[in-house]
Amino acid sequence: MHRIDELLKQMTLEEKVSMVSGSGPWHSTGIERLGIPPLKVTDGPNGARGDGVSGATAACFPVGSALAATWDTELIEQVGKTLGIEAKSKSSQVLLGPTINIHRVPLGGRHFECYSEDPYLTGRLAVSYTLGVQSEKVGVSLKHFVCNDTEYRRHSASSDVSERALREIYLLPFEMAVKEADAWTVMSSYNRINGTFASSHYQLLTEILKKEWGFKGFVVSDWGACLQTVENAN
Repeated sequence: MHRIDELLKQMTLEEKVSMVSGSGPWHSTGIERLGIPPLKVTDGPNGARGDGVSGATAACFPVGSALAATWDTELIEQVGKTLGIEAKSKSSQVLLGPTINIHRVPLGGRHFECYSEDPYLTGRLAVSYTLGVQSEKVGVSLKHFVCNDTEYRRHSASSDVSERALREIYLLPFEMAVKEADAWTVMSSYNRINGTFASSHYQLLTEILKKEWGFKGFVVSDWGACLQTVENAN
């Protein structure tokens, strides 16, 4: 942590902004003069396709709901470990998964990626998946934070939810993977939560994720999900 603090002190404002802006769809911006390399992510969660445009082949694993049907945490951890190896074969340092949203409405077009309608089962499998992937020194990106329950108007829909339901159903799997498996990154979702965009949500991203849960990693938006400027920067 001391080394990171020293590097931050040496970075200009322009370099900091460039780093959090990214150099393209799959890479962060490196700071060559400080020896900071770019970070490469790869789409998941049931494979590692690298940059998505190279045409490289990738092993395809069963989707989340199929894996969850096994109720086998040891198997899920082994799958995660193998996916970590796959990600490294694509020169990637972060695998964009697991998808741990909850099966709640029939308009959730990506439910096949998620594990379950049960938050505790989802959380237990998310912990195992995270431990497996990160045992290979590849980070996971828990997604999509949070209440990403429908594909219909996903850039504008608001998931309006009570504090109790938010805590007990939707946030629980993320909390478990952060606290029990030290997940390295989290991906914020497209939708609004109670009227506020996920990527601009101070209560969720700062008060709960970082301060309450002690999350030390970084948050990446879903692709095209940063629909505000000042709010996201703050």
